[in-house]
Amino acid sequence: MGAVLTGYLAWGFGALPGEKGQILAAIPFKKTSGDLWEGLNITGYGLLIANAVVFASALYFLLMAGMGIPNDISLLFLTIVMVPALPSARWIARWVEGKPNTFTTAGAYFTGLLLAPAGLWGLKSIDNDLFAPGLELIPVLAVMSTCYCFGEGLGRLACISFGCCYGKPLHRLPAMLQKPFARASFVYFGKIKKIVYAEGWEGVPIFPIQAVTAMVLVSSGMAGMFFLLSGNIPAAFWTTIWVSQGWRMASEYFRCDERGGGRWSAYQWSSLCAMVYAGGLFALSAPPPLVAVDLLRGLNSFWNPGGILLLEILWLIVFLYMGRSRVTGSSISLFVRREGI
Repeated sequence: MGAVLTGYLAWGFGALPGEKGQILAAIPFKKTSGDLWEGLNITGYGLLIANAVVFASALYFLLMAGMGIPNDISLLFLTIVMVPALPSARWIARWVEGKPNTFTTAGAYFTGLLLAPAGLWGLKSIDNDLFAPGLELIPVLAVMSTCYCFGEGLGRLACISFGCCYGKPLHRLPAMLQKPFARASFVYFGKIKKIVYAEGWEGVPIFPIQAVTAMVLVSSGMAGMFFLLSGNIPAAFWTTIWVSQGWRMASEYFRCDERGGGRWSAYQWSSLCAMVYAGGLFALSAPPPLVAVDLLRGLNSFWNPGGILLLEILWLIVFLYMGRSRVTGSSISLFVRREGI
């Protein structure tokens, strides 16, 4: 799996800063004048986000089933946590950045972490005998945080495609960082890249913060999986939460997009609070069982037509929601190719 993900990320780092591929399709939906139609742009951003979400979701179900938790219970718990967490990605970003069409995974992560204990308590309060076996807070959070690292890391390819969440121009960084990243910097092209229309930095070498973040988080996810498969749930819990949130705090110093005011951004504060909150949950929870996740059992449990259909529907929903561009447009001319008649 590591080799496949490495190849996928390497492809994205090389291909996505360019202009080609940002828009996958333009669908004409309203005639403007003559032969011209206004188009709805379908973006590579939506495709890459959908890929990341489905990969992380599939891994979540596999790992939960590998701990002996039935798929319907895993789905119910995930729904309870994510239904309020996903909209918060937009609400919090709007509050921090003051823009209508923006998202933040930091907001969704913090909301999900905050609600997870209540969701677990709610399930157990309904029927403790039904929901209690294997459904303990720290093991479940270790699985969710591991999957979050993969989803967030792979999702950074979408940021490269759109040109958002960008780093500082290389010449603004300390000299000790300029030389090592001179050949690895991102150079964006295309007037509808966010970094171009917001900053005017077309053709400017940029610190590849999205690539560094992707590698840090995917590596953290791989470490979390190793610990889960080895039965070391506390190590999986601490590694994925502290690396993901610690890097979120540190990475802000290399970014140059809108992060809100203050010496510390709201996202840095939320990451710090998430780390402290996770520590409190661990201290107050029962010691997690030292039981290794059985991936084969997870595959046998989830790899069926129902599970595959669920992932396909999820991919389609995310793609249609995230792939419809709200900040770019297109003008389409339709005509007949006479030479083809």
